[in-house]
Amino acid sequence: MKEFTGKEKLIESLEAVLVKNGDINATLNEFRALYSGIDLGCSLVKPFLIALIETESLRYSIFYQSGSKLSKNAIEISHMDYCAYLWKDEGGWCLDDDFYKPRDIAKELADAPLLKMIPENVKDLEKLLVKGMWVFSHNLPKYDGSAPDDIGEVLSWDSSNILTGTKLENISVISRSEWSRLTNNENHWFE
Repeated sequence: MKEFTGKEKLIESLEAVLVKNGDINATLNEFRALYSGIDLGCSLVKPFLIALIETESLRYSIFYQSGSKLSKNAIEISHMDYCAYLWKDEGGWCLDDDFYKPRDIAKELADAPLLKMIPENVKDLEKLLVKGMWVFSHNLPKYDGSAPDDIGEVLSWDSSNILTGTKLENISVISRSEWSRLTNNENHWFE
């Protein structure tokens, strides 16, 4: 799998928001706009969720001690099993009680697992579908190589393999040669 090609631009944009904003609500709105604008090349990617939560709810799970000027609310950025929490403490930003500089926070946020999981072939695509990171559809991206001769039940292809199935529960990656033998046998079954 490859990384999101817009990673550097995302880092710069996130950092700019953090540097200019000291307000949680304004930052929340700008982060929502930034994250909704991330183009991973397919609309079937499950989006990040950006929500406002009470910072105190993170005590003892994300942080133990805080300064006297802890913000009332924090921004939760999540996708599947990934969660990051951003709040203000002593007038500065804090991400997961580990990162305090806007550049470091932006780099960490741009390192979310989803942004490193852009499929390059049907095997990668199948993994993302099975993990639930992508939504199953009959309109999945196609990779290199020409379409197989028989495209019944074919969801996607690359130069070596075919992704077949009619629903998430029965998808399978098979080689082009195996697919050709299978469809040839089916097409000549009654001869």
